Amino acid sequence: MEANRKIRVKNSQVLADQSENTETASYQGNYYFKNGKHYLLYRDAFGKSMIVMEEAYAKVVRGGESKNSLEFTLGERVKMPYQTPYGTFEMETYTRSLEAKDGRFFIEYELFLDGISHANCRIEIIF
Repeated sequence: MEANRKIRVKNSQVLADQSENTETASYQGNYYFKNGKHYLLYRDAFGKSMIVMEEAYAKVVRGGESKNSLEFTLGERVKMPYQTPYGTFEMETYTRSLEAKDGRFFIEYELFLDGISHANCRIEIIF
């Protein structure tokens, strides 16, 4: 069953130099649960975005000019290409925590760029 929801996305990063960055944004979008997976669909400044989350896996797909996705598998490093206007980078995520519960998604992970640890990150989505 699909439901229109207000979606609040909070991204936090602690970079390798220990500087911190937190961004929060709100969107209008849709949530539904199908075949054991949670789906959130919304439009942000980059275009259409979709988040799919299940027990030990999540994927964030962004539309727009550079279509990219981030993948998260609990307890594993996952490699993926990430396209920017400046070129394509090899990106990896190592997921420490992943939870979908009661109108909230939470992902805590380490981000690697070209094999080097770049940041410790958290995504919290409330809908």
